[in-house]
Amino acid sequence: MEARLIERGKTSGRADDNIASIKKRFQTYLNETVPIITHFGRLNKLHTIDSTQSPDVVYSQVAKIFTPWLQTTFAFMKPDTVKAGKKDEVLAAIKAHK
Repeated sequence: MEARLIERGKTSGRADDNIASIKKRFQTYLNETVPIITHFGRLNKLHTIDSTQSPDVVYSQVAKIFTPWLQTTFAFMKPDTVKAGKKDEVLAAIKAHK
């Protein structure tokens, strides 16, 4: 993986695509992201998608996951709730329809 990221760094334009930064970013991923992934996996609320597929295929898979949730969650909210920034109403609607 290091070799791939170093090679990507040659064309990415990122000044921090060097071995030290890559190792630091990967350690941050392990420490900060993996526990979140593990937590939601244990709750059966984790969906994984192979993002190496075409953008159309990835979009289709994401849409299959979110469309039912959006339909059931936001169908019970007043139209101005989200636009007006009524955070408590949005959270209550989401909790009520889980």
